[in-house]
Amino acid sequence: MLDDLVGAHLLEQTAPDRFQFHDLLRAYATNLVQSEESSDQRQATRRRVLSWYLHTADTVQTCLYPSEDHLPLPEPSPGVTPLVFADYNAAVDWSEREQLNFLPAVRDAARNGLDQTAWQLATVLWFARPPSSSERDWLELGRIGLEAAARQEDQRAQRRLLINTGIAHRALNNFSDGLNALERAVSLARSSRSRTDEAQSLNLIGLIHLRRRELDLAETHFVQAMSIFRDSGNSQRVATAMSNIASTRLSAGRLPEAASVIDEALAAHRALGNRGGEGNLLRIAAALRLEEGDAEAALRSIDEALDIALALRDHTREGFWLLTLGDIQRSTAQYGDALTSSTWPGLCTGKTLRPLMLTGSRP
Repeated sequence: MLDDLVGAHLLEQTAPDRFQFHDLLRAYATNLVQSEESSDQRQATRRRVLSWYLHTADTVQTCLYPSEDHLPLPEPSPGVTPLVFADYNAAVDWSEREQLNFLPAVRDAARNGLDQTAWQLATVLWFARPPSSSERDWLELGRIGLEAAARQEDQRAQRRLLINTGIAHRALNNFSDGLNALERAVSLARSSRSRTDEAQSLNLIGLIHLRRRELDLAETHFVQAMSIFRDSGNSQRVATAMSNIASTRLSAGRLPEAASVIDEALAAHRALGNRGGEGNLLRIAAALRLEEGDAEAALRSIDEALDIALALRDHTREGFWLLTLGDIQRSTAQYGDALTSSTWPGLCTGKTLRPLMLTGSRP
C-alpha cells in the first residue's frame, strides 16, 4: 500500500521504512483537521501521540540505560500501545529514526497547554536520544521542558532538567552556562533536602573544574559527592565519583593514588554491569599505564574500551577514546597509525571508526 501511495505522489520515502506526506497534502490534511474536528478532538489526538512517544522513549531508556532511575509516569492514554524492543540495537534504531521528531513533540506539548507532558518528554528523551547524538540536540528540549516545569512549580522536575542542562553545557565546553545550571540545581536540591540530586550536581560541578584544570576544586567536589552517594547507598554513583577522582589524580600526576582508585572503581562498574563506566575507567587506566611507561598494558586497556564503545554504538566515546589510542601509538613510534587515530574522530563523526582502521579502509 505504501508503495502505491508513493507512486501516486501522495507520500514520499525519506529513508528505509520512513515516509512522509508531500507538502501540499500535508497542508490540506492540516486544514481539514482544523475545519472538521473540534479543539477537544484535536487535543485528544495530540495527547495520544505524545503519550506514545513518552512511553516508547521510557522503554528505550530501559534498553540504553538500564541502571538509571525512571521518571514516574502516568498510564498511557487509552488506545496507546508503546513499542517494546527486543534488544539494545533495536532501541537505538528507533531512537535514531525518530530523533527529528523529539523537539517538535516537546514544543507542541508546551504550546498547547500540556506542560507536564512537555517536561516529562524532555526528561525521558535525555536518556532515549541516540548514543552518538550531540548534547546540543537536546538543549532546546531541555529549555522548553525547564520552562514548563517552572510553570508547574515542580522543583523535582526542574532539578532533573537543570542537571541534564549542566551535563550538556559541560560536554559542549560552555562552562559558565554549565556551572550556572548546576549551581541552581544544588540550591533547589538543598532547599528540598534532596541529597541525591545535590550529590549529582556537585559531582558534575567537579567535572567542570576538572576540565578547567582546577584540580583541587574538582577533587573536593568529587569527594563531597561520593560521601553523599555512599550515605544514600547509591553504588553506581559512588563508582562514577571514584572514576572522576582517579581522573583528577592522574591529571595531577599522582599516579600511585590514581591507580589505587582505578582498580576499585573498575571492579565496581563491572559488578554493576555499567559498560559505559567500565569503558571510561579502561580509558583512564590506559592513560595511567602510558604515563608509567607500560605501552603494552595501555594498549590492552584501550582496546577493551574501544570494543565497549562499538558494542554500545556510541561513536562519541569511540572517537574520544581513539585519541588515547593515538597517544599510545605515538609513544611507540607508530606515527602513521597515531595520526590516523587522532584525526579520524573529527573526520568520521557518526560513523563506526575502528573496523575501518583495522582493515585499512577509508571512510
